[in-house]
Amino acid sequence: MRSSSSARYDVRAMDTSTRSDQPETRRIAPDLPTSLSTIRKAVEDSARDRVDTEPVRQALRYVYKHVDKGPMLCKAWFDAQDIANPAHRFEAVRQVENLIRVSAGM
Repeated sequence: MRSSSSARYDVRAMDTSTRSDQPETRRIAPDLPTSLSTIRKAVEDSARDRVDTEPVRQALRYVYKHVDKGPMLCKAWFDAQDIANPAHRFEAVRQVENLIRVSAGM
């Protein structure tokens, strides 16, 4: 069962240019290893709660822009994090995290 909030995620919105009133993306996710580390931590936390935090969003923006199939993987992440059952949510985000690592060549 998915929460009703899944409609608010638009993967295309991740492809935004940095505006002057927004913090620079590189401060949170400067490179692939940092982004993957942030995503790994989010997977561990997903068993307890949804992991919709700004650092995770920044890491996913990096994936969206720099990893092969990034847009598809980000959509899968947002779908997985909206799963209500904690055990199923954990397994789904873990699988997406693995696909991100494989697509990134890590």
